[in-house]
Amino acid sequence: MKPDQVSAHMNDFIEYWSAARLTLDGKNPYSPELMFEIQKPAGWLEDRPLMMWNPPWALTLVLPFGLLNYPIGQVFWLIFNLAALLISIDICWRLYSGGEGAFLLVWMLAFMFFPFLFVLRSGQITPLIMLGVTGFVFLLNKDREKLAGSVVVLASLKPHLLFLFWVAVVFWAVDRKRWRIIIGLVGTFLFCSAVPLVFNPLILSQFLESVAKDSPLYWMTPTLGALLRRLFGVEKSWMQFIPSLLGLLWFIVYWIQNRTSWNWQNHLPTVLLSSVVLSSYGWSFDLVVLLPVIIFTAMRLRECQQKFRITAGLVLYVLLNGILFFMNNQGANEFAFVWVSPVILVCIATLLRGLSPGIQQS
Repeated sequence: MKPDQVSAHMNDFIEYWSAARLTLDGKNPYSPELMFEIQKPAGWLEDRPLMMWNPPWALTLVLPFGLLNYPIGQVFWLIFNLAALLISIDICWRLYSGGEGAFLLVWMLAFMFFPFLFVLRSGQITPLIMLGVTGFVFLLNKDREKLAGSVVVLASLKPHLLFLFWVAVVFWAVDRKRWRIIIGLVGTFLFCSAVPLVFNPLILSQFLESVAKDSPLYWMTPTLGALLRRLFGVEKSWMQFIPSLLGLLWFIVYWIQNRTSWNWQNHLPTVLLSSVVLSSYGWSFDLVVLLPVIIFTAMRLRECQQKFRITAGLVLYVLLNGILFFMNNQGANEFAFVWVSPVILVCIATLLRGLSPGIQQS
């Protein structure tokens, strides 16, 4: 169940909180029965638990919240995620503008973006993923490579969502021989994976068994893969991964073409947008990771100073978010949002067509 289908004081934080409690008690956080036993006394009203499908290393971040009771933990979780979003937006402003004249524009666009508010209301973990991505690029610019590798682990909380970003990070780090990034990434990943094992040594096998037995793919999320299943047979779950496979093949060509001139600030928007559009699994609130793409596009339009493009971009942005807010208020199901990321891709490609490929570096 998603947030609009549960009681008013409940959101997706319940899955992280209950999984954290079970892990701290040395129990299986991927057991539907045990999750339900934790969630029901906390006020969960549905007839099945809300499962945490994130990999075990995500538990390292949510374990502290399991020490709190649900209402207090939910408040701190909101503050935690809001802080992650605000830091990410500030990083985007610094990366793509750096001038005070665009400060209000960047923040206005961010707060207008429907997924910004929706992800906070949903209590989801996606803001931390966005912080991992933006923090990675920001720290690279500061020559803090080992720390950049550590921070980027946050983007693995939902590995499928930004799968092309991960391919790009590995390709680039190996090609440039940036071994400190790899060391920071691997070291932090191993640490985050080891912490839950202290409480439950079987947690990795329990995760794999749960995914194999009760895959989250039964949810028809707003992805192109789910659309293929709707068209050709819901039972054909393998179709969910066709867009991602095609995306991987596309990225290999894209990497070959741009390898020598790769610039993370200018290539990140393309990688993020392509990943989200072709992801095998994702929800409408996950679109918040496209905020760097939105800000990049706005700064490109501002830089080109073409009034028609700027006006068209603003009108499209207001119209898009107005439609999304309306759909959400009308209780549209998640699959109804399947058109959003492809439309964003088409709009941005059209608005930026013919312009120079990136932000002019100061």
